[in-house]
Amino acid sequence: MTVYAIREKGTDKYLPNGIFSKGRLRPKGFSHTESSNTLFIRLFPTEKSARNSLVMWLQGKWKGNYNSIKDEIYLDFDSVPERKRENMEIVKFRLVEIKK
Repeated sequence: MTVYAIREKGTDKYLPNGIFSKGRLRPKGFSHTESSNTLFIRLFPTEKSARNSLVMWLQGKWKGNYNSIKDEIYLDFDSVPERKRENMEIVKFRLVEIKK
């Protein structure tokens, strides 16, 4: 099985699956994560899905906002200028079952 991950170039830091605090997943999405070498790696089933996630992550930290006057929810993001495409890469892994 082939999967993909997003890595910070020249390091062993990958974008993680989620944000954990005191052993629990915090209620913030993937866009709020930063590359890490201690958290579980977020894996993608296709290169395209990894690329799409990287594009969204590079845009910044996404958040949903509610407009009570229009009764609408809209998405917005806070830019993170330190995030640069040239610092990131998509890497390919082959998962192999280890039989007992």
